[in-house]
Amino acid sequence: MKVSEAMTGSPVAVPAETPVRDVLALLETMEIRHLPVVDDRGVLLGLVSERDLHSFYAPRAELAGDWAEQARAKLNEPVSRIMTRRPTVVGDDTPLTTAIQILLREKVSAVPVVHNDKVVGIVSYVDLLRLLHTMLERT
Repeated sequence: MKVSEAMTGSPVAVPAETPVRDVLALLETMEIRHLPVVDDRGVLLGLVSERDLHSFYAPRAELAGDWAEQARAKLNEPVSRIMTRRPTVVGDDTPLTTAIQILLREKVSAVPVVHNDKVVGIVSYVDLLRLLHTMLERT
């Protein structure tokens, strides 16, 4: 089975200069957990996840008193500041078992899918659970 059979195709992607505020709004509105970050040609630069955002906003003891004010200021920073740069990627024709091995080995919840350096999809643990559920219902 190939990645193309399980991935979410044509994902929404954002430019590197997109403010964190807009990324948060997209994730919430679209009910997704990952956004590819691309250049003006659609070439993958990075991936931003909910986990990246949690780490970015995690309060630190030394900032406790000013945390809320500093968190608001961070909303205007570019997503390039918090994205995972050069994430491991797979092709749409990559065996699905290879994508699963990457998720497990790297302890990530999604991997971008590229074709000719352009993002064509994302395969996540949710996609894999959905596929497993469909397969189990057929038996």
